[in-house]
Amino acid sequence: MENDKVLPEEGEVAGVAMANRLAPSPRAANRRILIVDDSPDNRFVFSNVLKIAGFQHIEEVADSRAAVETFRRFQPDLILLDLRMPNLDGFDVLRLLRAETSVPIVITSADNSDETQGKAFELGATALFQSFDMNELISIACRLLDARES
Repeated sequence: MENDKVLPEEGEVAGVAMANRLAPSPRAANRRILIVDDSPDNRFVFSNVLKIAGFQHIEEVADSRAAVETFRRFQPDLILLDLRMPNLDGFDVLRLLRAETSVPIVITSADNSDETQGKAFELGATALFQSFDMNELISIACRLLDARES
């Protein structure tokens, strides 16, 4: 088939309905998540999926140059970080954040090359999210946050 995409039902944001079916960690409401991505669409989807899954404290950063300052002010428990951004790319932001924190950092990138993955982990990424499966995103977030608490 030429078009194998599963489209959201009318009035739904892609992936949001699926995230509704995943039970969040009971502690999700108290966790703080920072989203660093220059794409307004990505920030919108990630933020709304996380909110539906029970996360209430979410901060978004569009300009990668503000990521470290926002991290210091917001003190997140988890960071979602895009790699392809203007000004400072995600690798530079990852390097700067790792100099200050051990908070889990999930790379959100469509680039699944071995080189990109290797570099991300070498610089301190905790996990990679490279799909459009929002249940997977919530699962990764809950697993990393729960592991951090134990």
